[in-house]
Amino acid sequence: MKLLNVLSTIYSKLFYKKQSLDSVQEIFDKVIDNGYYTSIAGNEKFKYSNYMCYSLKYAYEDNIITKKDFFLARKEIEQYIGMSGLESVLSWNRLPSNYDDRLKIYRNWEDKPVLRGCRFYNKAAS
Repeated sequence: MKLLNVLSTIYSKLFYKKQSLDSVQEIFDKVIDNGYYTSIAGNEKFKYSNYMCYSLKYAYEDNIITKKDFFLARKEIEQYIGMSGLESVLSWNRLPSNYDDRLKIYRNWEDKPVLRGCRFYNKAAS
């Protein structure tokens, strides 16, 4: 019986299909909680970054999130800030833009600030 349990566990780990997360907030939380979004500028070798889009890429490459999750979160970010970094867009809007400020936005995505007057208008400001 123990052998059957062990084999069942091994099978489920090898063939487990990741389920897509239900919301962008869940995706951001999972990426942050797994250490991919940090205050330290990372690179491909270390697989973490202080830019969420890179963090999402690294989390997808390591099978932390699905391809669907990756594209959903990227689309959400692009609709919010265009092709710029969040730090830059917050600065253009004269809002606090350090890592802790950006982390608060990603941790509470529904209450992100409305951005106005930046070079790349976004859907949230229209």
